[in-house]
Amino acid sequence: MTTELTAKEKIRLGLLKLTGNNTAATAKAIKLINDDQLEYELFAQLWNSNNGNFDNGSVDTLTKVDSVYQRVQETKKTLFNDEVAE
Repeated sequence: MTTELTAKEKIRLGLLKLTGNNTAATAKAIKLINDDQLEYELFAQLWNSNNGNFDNGSVDTLTKVDSVYQRVQETKKTLFNDEVAE
């Protein structure tokens, strides 16, 4: 019998993949994102785009989690609030 993954499981597996199987960084990201789909999507997009902020592994993964999550919050505030013109 095959069981579908839940949204929560998909988010957590996605975070594990993003962090290169770094369980400490994944646990930190899970705690920050709290299984929020929008935050996960933004986190994944910002993690992968990184705009040169994390070149050649010069920043450890736990620090990168913090930095990307801060950018997630900034993006949400800028683009996903009621004051954004429609």
